[in-house]
Amino acid sequence: MKRFKNILFVADGADGERSALRRALALARDNGARLTVMDVIDEFSTLSPDAQVIEAVGSLQKALARERARELERLLKSVRAPADGVRTAIEIRPGKPFIQIIRQVLSGRHDLLVKAPRGTSGC
Repeated sequence: MKRFKNILFVADGADGERSALRRALALARDNGARLTVMDVIDEFSTLSPDAQVIEAVGSLQKALARERARELERLLKSVRAPADGVRTAIEIRPGKPFIQIIRQVLSGRHDLLVKAPRGTSGC
């Protein structure tokens, strides 16, 4: 029985990210599921009413999103088996991570979220 159809992997630079992504890919392959790899980047804003400043900030935001998407494509390619048959997508959203992750889960109708744990210091 296939349990999952639409898996979301949140890539945020955690130490175990590569291993967690491999596991998410294996789950997607075993379940015939789609895998979306996403990250949330900082959202830039300006208080300037100057149209040129607003345009420059918007261009910088788009360039950052494109670069992060390329990084995630490279990460995905590095852990993927050739011809694994998993349908994948990359999603980059600006804003607060917890809000954007929830929005993606709801809008993308994901039935599983996979994320590498963050290390804790001082334990």
